[in-house]
Amino acid sequence: MRWLLRAALIAAALAALVFQLLVPSLKPRSTDTLDTAAMDVDSELEFDMPGVLRMYKTGRVERFDGTDTVPPSASGDPATVFSKDVELDQAAGISARLYLPPSVEPGKKLPVVLFFHGGAFMVHTAASPLYHRYAASLAAAVPAVVSANYRLAPEHPVPAAYDDALAAISGRRRVPPGRRRALALRAR
Repeated sequence: MRWLLRAALIAAALAALVFQLLVPSLKPRSTDTLDTAAMDVDSELEFDMPGVLRMYKTGRVERFDGTDTVPPSASGDPATVFSKDVELDQAAGISARLYLPPSVEPGKKLPVVLFFHGGAFMVHTAASPLYHRYAASLAAAVPAVVSANYRLAPEHPVPAAYDDALAAISGRRRVPPGRRRALALRAR
């Protein structure tokens, strides 16, 4: 039985060593352009979600995940899908990525699948590689997909993302707080 315990301890140590060698260290990608001296001033953490994001007491946010993006493409990921970024409401900062098959006749009305990317309302966008590939493959199967962006927390706490999603659906800029409560009651 002791040999099994020793073997397990050796295997765990070797696995930890291999993991450290093979996995690159996480380097934060700051959402602003502060220099190193300025970063020392606001180094006191408000919130830390390891591997995902850090929020400092000054309001500065560093995201470690969901920051990679891909441009819209004329051919999309599946060869038959086109994608294009569109501004739904410039004042509110609401945008979306539109995915269409190339054989769409100009002016023809299509049923649309409205897709909201994942990321726990804190990371990723409609341009994230994972969600871009998914929406492009979905658009290959259905006539059209609109992948809506929304403002991310913690800079914009919930219900900001819900407001943006509703605005993307209805074409309105903002949802008044009283209307938000009425919609929540209606959903019950």
